[in-house]
Amino acid sequence: MGFAFGLLLTAYVLCLGLLLAVLVTLPLSLITFFTSKSLLARRSDTPRRTSLRLAIAVGTTTFLTTCALQYLIPSWRTLHPPPPTQEEVVGTWVPAEWSIEWMVDHGIAVSEQALEFYPNGTFAARNIPATWVSTILQTSGPTFNGSGTWQILPSGSDYKLSLAFSTSAASPSSSTYNALWNRSSRLLYLPIAGDATLAAFMNCGPPRLRFSSPEMDPYRDAIQVLDREALGLTPIPDDAWVEIQADGGPQVWVAIYGDTSRTIVLKQVPSGYQWIAEQEIAYGPDEWTDHDGAHWQESISIDYQIEDVNGVPLNHPVAVYTGRDPRINGLGPLWLDPKAVRPFLDEWRAWRHQQPPDPIDLCP
Repeated sequence: MGFAFGLLLTAYVLCLGLLLAVLVTLPLSLITFFTSKSLLARRSDTPRRTSLRLAIAVGTTTFLTTCALQYLIPSWRTLHPPPPTQEEVVGTWVPAEWSIEWMVDHGIAVSEQALEFYPNGTFAARNIPATWVSTILQTSGPTFNGSGTWQILPSGSDYKLSLAFSTSAASPSSSTYNALWNRSSRLLYLPIAGDATLAAFMNCGPPRLRFSSPEMDPYRDAIQVLDREALGLTPIPDDAWVEIQADGGPQVWVAIYGDTSRTIVLKQVPSGYQWIAEQEIAYGPDEWTDHDGAHWQESISIDYQIEDVNGVPLNHPVAVYTGRDPRINGLGPLWLDPKAVRPFLDEWRAWRHQQPPDPIDLCP
C-alpha cells in the first residue's frame, strides 16, 4: 500500500470515527439540554437567561464527556488487556517466517517443526533445531524432540510462558526458560545460541478445515463434478485448506488454498448445490514495488464461469496475466488461452516447490 493512500485511509477512518461519535452523542446532548432548560426555568427568578446558560453548559458537558468516553473505553481495554487465558496458549505453534528463513540459511530442513501445548499444562517439542534450545538444556543431535510443562508467568505489565523442558520421560531433571510472549501478535520466542536474534513461533489457532473434512460434505459433490484438467485447472488435493463463505443468500463461496489459491462459487438449488464459477490463481517468482510503494507479485489467474460473477467471458476458460514477463505479455492484451500459459505455470510450480514453506503451511 502506498504511503499517500495509507495517509488518506487513516484520515478517513479518523473522520468517520469522529462523525459516528457526534451522531451517537448529539441526541443525548440535545435531550439533556432541553430537559435541563425545562427544569431550571421552573426554579429560576430569571428563567430564560439563567436556564439557557445552565442548559447549554450541561448539554455541552454531556456531549464532550460522551465523546471522550467513546474513545477512552476502547483505549483502556487496549492498554489494560484482561489476563491471558489457557486458550491463548493451547494448540500448535510453528516457526514464523523469519525463523523458517533462518533454518534455510543454516541448512536445516523445514519439516514439521512445532511446539504442541496441551490443556493439562504439558507441551511437546518436535524437530526443534538444537541451537534454539542449547542455551536452555543440553541436547545431542541437530534437532530436539522432548516434552515438558508450561505455565503463564506474570512479568510486570506483560506475561511470559514458563517452559520446563525435559529430554525424556525417564529423566526427572528439567531446565526452565521464561519465554518472551507477544500476545497481540501471538508470537513466542526462544533464544538462538551464538545469535543476537530470537527464534519466533506463531500460534496456528484452531485446526483448519480441509477439503476432506465432513463439513465439506454438502458441497463436495458439486465441486468435484468439474473436469478441471480439460479446463486448464489443477486438481484439488484432499488436504487443501478450505474456507466456506456463506452469506445466507443463494450463493456459497468456497476458498481453497494449497499450491495455488482458488475460489469456487456454488449456487443453491432444490437438489443441493450447483457449481457456477471458479477462479484459480498461481503466483510466479517476479516481485516488484511500484511508484506508490505497493508490492506486487506476478500471477496467472484462470477463470471459468457458466453464470456471470466477475465479468469474464462465459462458458469457456480464460487466463489473465499480471506481471512484467514479456514472454507472457506477448501472448495477448487481456484474455489468454489457458493452454498457452501452461508452460509458464509448470515453470512456476517447479520454482514454488523449491521455496521454503509459509508458516501457515506447517499448521494442522
